[in-house]
Amino acid sequence: MGIQNQELIIFYRTSDKGRPKLKIHNTRYPYLDNLLEIFKNVPIICIADNVDDNSYSRLKTYNFEQLLRTSLGNSKSFYFAVKHYIRKYSHYEYVYFLEDDYLHLPTSMENLIEGLRTFDYVTLYDHPDKYYPSSTSKKIIKLCSCSDGIHMTGNIHWRAANSTTMTFATNRTKIKKDLIFFRLFSKGLPIGKYIYPRWFWDRGLPRDYALWRALLFCRKRTLVSSIPGLSTHGEIEFLSPLWKR
Repeated sequence: MGIQNQELIIFYRTSDKGRPKLKIHNTRYPYLDNLLEIFKNVPIICIADNVDDNSYSRLKTYNFEQLLRTSLGNSKSFYFAVKHYIRKYSHYEYVYFLEDDYLHLPTSMENLIEGLRTFDYVTLYDHPDKYYPSSTSKKIIKLCSCSDGIHMTGNIHWRAANSTTMTFATNRTKIKKDLIFFRLFSKGLPIGKYIYPRWFWDRGLPRDYALWRALLFCRKRTLVSSIPGLSTHGEIEFLSPLWKR
């Protein structure tokens, strides 16, 4: 089944801030051009957070559904995207929250929708921490609840995952029901610093690992990633396995 009108919308977050990292591309624009090529005719809301005037001027040349300039920081700009979707764009059945340094393969759009028709939360990024030995991956493998194992929809395989980054897709029902979790683990509650440990309420970076663990255990949500990955993070150290550069 093809993608219907007003079925999918993308919330794309970009910023001039952040730590320097070795990436496939060192600017946002090759990733953005790839996104526009793969997700043709899908409306994109661009949240340009903490960008300078030159970046903003260039972003204005793209055909976004809406371009919003903010100064919120990583965590708060994500929660802003979630709230903006719920308030203004939830007539779209599916939403893809996307950071500005991901590349996608040609079948990404069709397979993303395919996964969303079956699972609660979907990512096209096959995070290498599920495979490679490191202090982080050992923790994840030890705690991972992957009893559901490998799934298959019509054209692709999926693996159950216990965590991913803040680039993922879901549907309007789940995001509304789970809003409190996204608030707690990205924006934080004002009183959180008095009653919760720092990892729970910190407002600088979204606590993605804790977020997905909470959704898994408290709400029994299914999170899956495509195998092999149909997208990759641009950081060289964390490419999807088998990704062809």
